[in-house]
Amino acid sequence: MEFVKDSQTIQETRLKYDEDLSKFLAEKADGDKKRRKEIDENYLLSNAAYAAATYLLALGDRHLENLMVCDDGKFFHLDFGFIFGK
Repeated sequence: MEFVKDSQTIQETRLKYDEDLSKFLAEKADGDKKRRKEIDENYLLSNAAYAAATYLLALGDRHLENLMVCDDGKFFHLDFGFIFGK
């Protein structure tokens, strides 16, 4: 088990930011356009990689409490017990 500092579930961001993840990402950039571009790129690339990987590996049990995003925009999955348990 590993603790990932400065991250929260997608479910938490939806509740806190009126179901608008872009508000979360904008807040983390704090008005810095260069930082916002970096955060958006991190989110886009990490989300695309995980989408492809979960599709190719046919991973199940994916819901908004198993998906997390860091303050730097990196998106990741957690809780693979369902998959490894089979």
